[in-house]
Amino acid sequence: SMGYGHCKLGEVAMVQGQTNQAFQEFDVALDMLRRAGDHLHETETLRAQADCYVLTGELSTALDVYEQAMALAQTHQVPRMEVRARYGMALAHALESAFITAIDHAQLAVDHASTVGSPLLRVNAQSILIVLRALGVEDTRTHEPDPVEPGDDAGTMPRAHMMKALARTAQLLSTGRANEAAKALQLLNAGEDDLPSATVWFETQILHRLIRQHLSTEKAVETLDPSAALKVSTSGFQIGDNPWVDLSRKELLCRFLCLLVDARIQTPDQSLELDALIEKLWPGERMLRDAGATRVYTAVANLRRAGLRG
Repeated sequence: SMGYGHCKLGEVAMVQGQTNQAFQEFDVALDMLRRAGDHLHETETLRAQADCYVLTGELSTALDVYEQAMALAQTHQVPRMEVRARYGMALAHALESAFITAIDHAQLAVDHASTVGSPLLRVNAQSILIVLRALGVEDTRTHEPDPVEPGDDAGTMPRAHMMKALARTAQLLSTGRANEAAKALQLLNAGEDDLPSATVWFETQILHRLIRQHLSTEKAVETLDPSAALKVSTSGFQIGDNPWVDLSRKELLCRFLCLLVDARIQTPDQSLELDALIEKLWPGERMLRDAGATRVYTAVANLRRAGLRG
């Protein structure tokens, strides 16, 4: 249909970096598809529009549009688009450093992809989950995306290999091998122009961005003087004369840091008990102890990523 044609034009504009043009095409497509009652392509267009919002940094809007796409996919039984919207949400949450939520969405995407029958979709979802687990400091060494067999998705095999290579790069990061990860990412960047520009271009772009951010943070942390004085407030911290780290949009991390500082001052010879930390950070919330522990360890990892060590 003509409406779907405008969707594809929007995707081309997005890949070329012309996001304003892309949004215009998506708006035209959605208007035409809704009037035609074409729910399949409306779902795909909403998903593409949400991707574009992620690329422009409008993450809250992106999450809202992904929710619309997923609800429409569920209503009209379009499981592939539901999976695709689900792991788009995972990537958007990861860009906000909300790795617990991101990993939850990615795991759901993997579970749903296994029932759809698309090998490439399954590898995409698995690779995204591995990257998010690695950057969220979970052990990913025993995980590997399933092999993709030639078939309906054979034409997009290079992209599947790219996704798996990104997952392996993140695994290097998670085991402290930042230099090897940087070299691997450099090689991936060099070969990217040879890959087809459709299918999972967006996913590889965002995974690249997340890994680059992690690498740059690791490099910045290495330059800090660990003996420098730590200044803490309810909105962030500063180590010595280094730049102020703003945590005002990360309320949980602020509370966590203040709890650690208070405990250090009041009971310097005692460590905080895990159960007490869980109760103070998520008061009254019912959860399994392992789930609470994962949340705490992720918060620790995010503070370290922000520049705290020791």
